[in-house]
Amino acid sequence: MSLGKEQKILMPEYLQKFSCIGPKCEDTCCSGWTVALDKKTYKKYKKNDNSQLKPTFNKTIIRNRNNPSDYNYATIKMNEEGACPFLSDSKLCKIHSQVGVEFLSNTCYFYPQTANKIDNAIELSASISCPEITRLALLDPEPMGFVEVEVNMKRLHILSFHLEDTNSLNQEKDPMHYFWMLRVFAITLLQDRRYSLDERFLLLGIVLKKITQLQETNQLKQLPQFLEEYQNQFDMVEEIKSMINASDNNIRAPFSKNFIEQFSNIDILVNFANERYLQCVDDIISGLKISEKDIDEVQKLYMKAYTNYYQPYMEEKEYILENFIVNEVFKELYPFAKLQSIENSYIMLLTLYNTVKFHLIGISSQHKKLTDGIVIKMIQSFSRVILHHRDYLNILKVETN
Repeated sequence: MSLGKEQKILMPEYLQKFSCIGPKCEDTCCSGWTVALDKKTYKKYKKNDNSQLKPTFNKTIIRNRNNPSDYNYATIKMNEEGACPFLSDSKLCKIHSQVGVEFLSNTCYFYPQTANKIDNAIELSASISCPEITRLALLDPEPMGFVEVEVNMKRLHILSFHLEDTNSLNQEKDPMHYFWMLRVFAITLLQDRRYSLDERFLLLGIVLKKITQLQETNQLKQLPQFLEEYQNQFDMVEEIKSMINASDNNIRAPFSKNFIEQFSNIDILVNFANERYLQCVDDIISGLKISEKDIDEVQKLYMKAYTNYYQPYMEEKEYILENFIVNEVFKELYPFAKLQSIENSYIMLLTLYNTVKFHLIGISSQHKKLTDGIVIKMIQSFSRVILHHRDYLNILKVETN
């Protein structure tokens, strides 16, 4: 999609501060995954006569013969180290430096940003797999804000999701009709710091379960009134906290033997060339002694790390995880998660939160502490590996009542 004029775009405030830090970055977005080429860029590369780039274009650009699309028309073949062949020794893109930014593919041009379009509104968000984005998005102690700005972009490709006219959807049967209302409610609740983040997840689950019931009985017209009533109830903080504490929900430091077994047996953990994430995994395995396969001992170490290292840090810095989750809610269009059911979307969001929490607790057991640097490294590298390969989260999916 090309924009010839300025157009209003909704985005998180942190994106206004972002610019690539290039060689200073502790990771590189030019290795460890597949780079798709759109059709227009593929043709540019085939026609380009740059003497230094042309041999590499001819050797490494491969047409996608199976179900090609304008977006995924070809790929760049990575080298033996898993890096892009156009990456220079100084960690700069040779295509960018020699022929200009307009010769970058859509994938490279927009990363770490991604665009969604809902109704006539365009939204720009960013992936936490970029270290600089991670710092900007997560380390701000203020709740993540969103701004509508006029942007004159030479091109804007809707990479992720496109939905037309939610107002036309059946208001009695289709919750997507209430997309804007539901997402505002979810983000507002997730940023309600009167409650711990664990408590916010529990309350969100209660609300979304009720919405599913309304959908199943064709009573979704009641949804606006229902959300208002719940919001009023959540203002009774002491009463709600008492109800949560009296329930059987173990939301403080969830531990599942099945989760540990799945985590320690998943081949995906060793199938990626991202050294930063593998270092985090090694810390977890060492810190919790997972390799010894004594689940009771793992649980003891886990609870000790939660109490002594994770919880004291999060008492001051829980906004980091809050910002991470809110960014995902905005980017992935929760509570629908790009047209999944509300129930499945919530389960996957909760799985994401608990998995990150488990990683941090395990790492803290190894380091005997958590710091901003440790947390940012873990969440960024986890996002780079796992959020770009979501089958991992399906394996670790949590059970809800």
